[in-house]
Amino acid sequence: PKKIHVIEKDNNLCLLLNEKFNNKINIINNDILQVYENQISKKKLTVFGNLPYNISTEILSKWIINLNREFWFDELILMFQKEVADKILAKYIQKICVAYDNMERFFGNEKLIITGNPIREDILSFDTKVEEGRKLFDIDVSKPTVLVVGGSLGARTINNAIAENIVDFKTANVNLIWQTGISFQDKAKEITNKVGVAGIQAYTFIKDMDLAYAAADVIVSRAGAIAISELCCVGKPIILVPSPNVSENHQYKNAQSLVNKNAALLVKDRDASRKLVLMLLELLSDSSKQEKLSNNIKKLAVKDAADRIAEIALGLIK
Repeated sequence: PKKIHVIEKDNNLCLLLNEKFNNKINIINNDILQVYENQISKKKLTVFGNLPYNISTEILSKWIINLNREFWFDELILMFQKEVADKILAKYIQKICVAYDNMERFFGNEKLIITGNPIREDILSFDTKVEEGRKLFDIDVSKPTVLVVGGSLGARTINNAIAENIVDFKTANVNLIWQTGISFQDKAKEITNKVGVAGIQAYTFIKDMDLAYAAADVIVSRAGAIAISELCCVGKPIILVPSPNVSENHQYKNAQSLVNKNAALLVKDRDASRKLVLMLLELLSDSSKQEKLSNNIKKLAVKDAADRIAEIALGLIK
């Protein structure tokens, strides 16, 4: 492309992209978005919104090059800020597929269709991989297994809560699959090595989430939209610790919607150090509560979201 416009707060990302594309990058300030909205409405620019904030520069640059080979364009806008992307693009599209109720306050009723979030096929077939998951994570099948995940980058408060109470997992005879993110990996490895129990292990990143879900009996997670959609399909008892560092406090609202249906437990981020492990161990000792949570969250699963969205898109083409 002749020019790439980036709506993003991270200037480092923009500088790195500039190196890849010979200073073609234009950093767009939110104050002048109206100019670009006008261009979008006239179909003068190709727009891709809500890109992963943690995508690597190398992957992104290759993606742009490959995309341009298939669909040649003069100019391209990349949006990384979800709230900005949603706000702008909603004006110019015909249908908006969402995963939850009460989204009309953001987009209006006329375009909304509840489809659920698409879930990877390997996640949907997780229940056929229990033995494979236990083998991969070296699980002692005589003990219950807890999976703790904080997103691909980890979650500081969740990590601190686990680290401060790690001995409790050993005392309670619990297996722990702990995904820490890169910033906490050294500390977590040091802590688990001191505990010295084969079933208590920390991982910087878990590539095979389907196997981790399969091996787990109870799961601790943040409450992002995709995470919750996956957890509904997995159907295990869950404790959600919503991130407070998100727009519209949407993770808390996501989590509360499940709690209201008796489909999850919730610990506020600020309370994680005091309450998370205590609640977790109480849940592990209450099989009746586990069963109720599991049964209720399974009712919320949407396993054909990808098909629903594809059907809507093809209908628009016709």
